[in-house]
Amino acid sequence: MKSLYDAAWDTAQKYPDKDGLVFYGKRYSFSWVLKEIDRVADSLTRFVKKGDVVTVCIPNSVSAAVAVYAFNKIGCVLNLVHPFIPPENLKKSIAKTSSKLAVIYDLYFAKNQVDDLGVMVLKSACGHYMGGLKKFGYSLMCKKGKYYKTEIFERLKFYKKAEKADFTDDDPAVYLPSGGTTGEAKIIVHNCSAFNRLCANVGFFLSDDVDDYKAMYSVLPIFHGFGLCMNLHMCMYAGITNVMAMSFNAKDAANLIVREKVGILTGVPTMYTKLLRQEKFRNSDLSYLKECFVGGDFVPPSLIEQFEENLRKNGSGGKMYAGYGLTETVTVCTVNTKRHFAKDSVGIAVPSMKIAVAKDGKLLPDGEEGEIFVSGPIMMMGYMDGGENFVEIDGERWLATGDYGRVKDGFLYFMQRIKNIIKVSGINIYPSEIERAVMKIQGVRHAGATAIADAEKGQVVKLFVEAVEGADEAELRRKIVDAIKSELIVYAVPKEIEFIKMPLSSVGKIDRKKLEDLCAN
Repeated sequence: MKSLYDAAWDTAQKYPDKDGLVFYGKRYSFSWVLKEIDRVADSLTRFVKKGDVVTVCIPNSVSAAVAVYAFNKIGCVLNLVHPFIPPENLKKSIAKTSSKLAVIYDLYFAKNQVDDLGVMVLKSACGHYMGGLKKFGYSLMCKKGKYYKTEIFERLKFYKKAEKADFTDDDPAVYLPSGGTTGEAKIIVHNCSAFNRLCANVGFFLSDDVDDYKAMYSVLPIFHGFGLCMNLHMCMYAGITNVMAMSFNAKDAANLIVREKVGILTGVPTMYTKLLRQEKFRNSDLSYLKECFVGGDFVPPSLIEQFEENLRKNGSGGKMYAGYGLTETVTVCTVNTKRHFAKDSVGIAVPSMKIAVAKDGKLLPDGEEGEIFVSGPIMMMGYMDGGENFVEIDGERWLATGDYGRVKDGFLYFMQRIKNIIKVSGINIYPSEIERAVMKIQGVRHAGATAIADAEKGQVVKLFVEAVEGADEAELRRKIVDAIKSELIVYAVPKEIEFIKMPLSSVGKIDRKKLEDLCAN
């Protein structure tokens, strides 16, 4: 079976001189990237061997790319963790996965008091692959905080030649957290095949031949299946130039997209919203921008309309396409494309995968609502601690997602995480429907609906809203109630509306756990 490293090797042979990675003022060809992966793998044989687990805590960067493929070449299992994970939870993750080595980026040590992690640690100097002024500025940030003395990952010396490891479908390659920064999330185990099979569908995702796309802009972190597979590995697999950023800055992103003639964007709604505020993005030639994929959170229809209008105005025939996925299927498992599109849906299943809804162990007819189930070969091996959500229906193995929706004519219509459904007097209320109605109102930047306890009705709705600067909150409050009353049943009208600065995750999604905590306090 082809490994992740094998895919990178194949691409380097096919496109040796093409830019593989673009990173803060530096450009690296695919052949250079492969040589650097090999060089670092040769040095890492001093510390690890095939089958060892390695914890990697590095944001989206050249260092992260090199680490992923170098360790995969050796045959190590990658335990990828959130770059903002608290030190105590980092220590727990290292212990839980029995990691033999941890590679942690330098700015993490500058921002956190890190003591003994119970394992050999290498420090990643993420600025090592940056150009000029960016490297200098980054080095200044890393000088803050306690100095953690250890060897530098990017500067290790040759130890012995790393032989390429072989992987089978029974060999774990990647551990991904199911979500959150607490360290308590389930650890999902994937083999190499799941990533390669998903990336082999590049022709399904794109409207034109892959060689017609100059570059992809990527900022999503590698601990997330979307960032690891659909950004980093998709580019390495298909030979697309990866324009990398460690964190999202709308102004920098707009400049990069225009300068590098980026043809593919992937991200969450807040990223696209911020891009639309940039003068550079609103008034530049975007004719090369063909596909914009969005997921991870509710996508306001108004955002899609405004974004596509901006594309048309600037010479692009591109569209914004919503998708649906979960870490158990690496990332996306259904998506809209130019050839397969249905308004308000999150698309059709990617090739080789099946999507359905079920209730009480039976698949439901077309159009009926129930729990979403997924089946197919692009699937996790399981959870590290067991407790898999697989069930057999009509002789076929399906994964229960915990999400609620319906399938109509092959297209999935996502409604809600089952655990987030609010029951008001026994009636199911879907926060996503409330948020969809509220996000249509001019002056609303973010909206998040959650449940609070009520002695009479069991639960009622509390709505958190972030208003745009200068908006009249009293007027917005009235419009919100009117909008919900006109579109939804009376049970969906919030008992409380609170205006706040909305808490967002590192990838721009509303942090619902923090909203629940606000309700509890």
